Amino acid sequence: MAALTRQLDLERVEGLNRSVTVFRNTVAEPVHAVVRDRTGSAVPVAVERPAWDRFEVVPPVDGTFRAMVGPSGWWSLEPIEGAGSVEVVEGPFPSARIAAGTRAAIVMDAEVGSRGVRTRQSAIVVVVLLATSWAHVGRGRRRVDA
Repeated sequence: MAALTRQLDLERVEGLNRSVTVFRNTVAEPVHAVVRDRTGSAVPVAVERPAWDRFEVVPPVDGTFRAMVGPSGWWSLEPIEGAGSVEVVEGPFPSARIAAGTRAAIVMDAEVGSRGVRTRQSAIVVVVLLATSWAHVGRGRRRVDA
């Protein structure tokens, strides 16, 4: 059980005088950090999520902002307002040179989250559910007839 909880990034939390065991996910939000230029240390960044396809960040220090959101290529970094500019750096994850106090947004590309893609994914889920249901019904009929 311990190996499974580590694999799924779960943490065991005991409640009600140790009579109930609850598991909570330790990976609630993606990792957002600014890597300082001189020291190379990562400084956490406060994140707001105004929509499911948008994160807004304000880094506390100058450096290279890195957002570990995936899948890679689906997200882009856009400046909103602030003291400095945002210089986008190419890489597998959205990253940019950013000044302290600059407000930036990590936005999902519109083509990836388009209505057609979501409709196609929903149709595939419905087809899989129907196939599973029909397979289950076919198995049940064989048992009754035998």
